[in-house]
Amino acid sequence: MLCSQQQQAVVANLIIPQAAAAVKQKRGVILKNSRVRIAAMETGVKLWQVAERLGINDGNLSRKLRRELPQEEQERILKIIQELAGGGQHEE
Repeated sequence: MLCSQQQQAVVANLIIPQAAAAVKQKRGVILKNSRVRIAAMETGVKLWQVAERLGINDGNLSRKLRRELPQEEQERILKIIQELAGGGQHEE
């Protein structure tokens, strides 16, 4: 029988690559800011948490992500995702 951590690892190895592929390509279109989207998905950080840290509405963050962000802004968001992931602030 697998322990909880082993089960999570198995699920992550199965789901994350498929989800990442789905993020990169949706309906034949490569999604913008896939690095940001995949980082959030892999770490379990919700985009609303990132928006809250940026001081903006989650809907506004979603709209921002529709167009490719400048590299500096992507790096800033990736840093926030890392901080949230490390801080254990995964609220539902």
